[in-house]
Amino acid sequence: MIKANSALLVVDMQNDFLPGGALSVA
Repeated sequence: MIKANSALLVVDMQNDFLPGGALSVA
């Protein structure tokens, strides 16, 4: 589950920089 947690963390970090938010799309 650590890898999955890291993936979610990366998506959350990208969500802070990408307009629109990749998290809401995923």
